[in-house]
Amino acid sequence: HDPPLVTDDKVKADLGAALTFWAQADFESRIDYTSQQFGIEQMLRFLGPSAVKSLPGMITESSSKIDRLASLIAEIGDADTKAKASDSLVRLAQTLDSDKWIEKQKPAVAEANKRANLKVTPEQLTEQVKKYQEQELIRVFTAMKKVGGRPVVDYLFKFSADKNNSEERRKAALAA
Repeated sequence: HDPPLVTDDKVKADLGAALTFWAQADFESRIDYTSQQFGIEQMLRFLGPSAVKSLPGMITESSSKIDRLASLIAEIGDADTKAKASDSLVRLAQTLDSDKWIEKQKPAVAEANKRANLKVTPEQLTEQVKKYQEQELIRVFTAMKKVGGRPVVDYLFKFSADKNNSEERRKAALAA
């Protein structure tokens, strides 16, 4: 804005911190709110690396915006933030690539089948959940490609070398 609305450096820093906190308080909803004059991504870019410092902590199993988080961190984040995001993405991939995650998802998939009036055998249910797992892993691999970092590279090489993983998953890991 010209002339600047705020000229005092401390006030600028406090305002930046408040805007960052506000943006991250409900990131998943605010990132897609298109009727704003300035989008969250534009604001975070303007505020710079400090505005995305806490985004790696938002990379969790419950986040539906992992790709957007990874993009912002890769574009704006400093080296430390990118390293934390790399670690967070590896932890998420390890969580998704577990029998515990499969067992946790089975009731939700079974309920979706029930709502759709689908009759599936236990084996078919297991295959559905494994396919869902594959989709989620590939989504995380895409985010990993954007952020990079040693933890991501090491994980993806190890994952792609494991013959127990499907060919599709191994290819996606190598592509990332």
